[in-house]
Amino acid sequence: MAGQLIDVLRSGLSAKQNAPVKTHTEDQKTDAAATLGAYNDLPPEYQDAVVESFLNRVDAQLAKRNAAMAADNRKSNDVAKRNNGARIASLAICLAMAIPLTAIAAANFGLTGFALVWAGIIVIALAFGFGGRR
Repeated sequence: MAGQLIDVLRSGLSAKQNAPVKTHTEDQKTDAAATLGAYNDLPPEYQDAVVESFLNRVDAQLAKRNAAMAADNRKSNDVAKRNNGARIASLAICLAMAIPLTAIAAANFGLTGFALVWAGIIVIALAFGFGGRR
């Protein structure tokens, strides 16, 4: 019963946060039900200790889950930084090649060559700049 209550509360919170709903294991549900049963069976002077113990276990599970999520986020950020560095290097090479290409095209084909080279450079720069985003 307590496990079902926790699942209902969790599904409501997850829906609000657009996070996937994580179902609990049978051990977790049994533990919650046993804690609720102990709370109801014990006299009031022990009920606070039962609640504190349960909350400590919940805090430990949340800390473990948050640590795993933080590690995943760090990995994603590292990959994004590496990809960003490669994109900047590609754009720098493109612009470095623009100088001699512009000179050659303008000398041989005039304004038409100049315009064609820079149209190509702009297309390549846009492809490098926006190509990796999804």
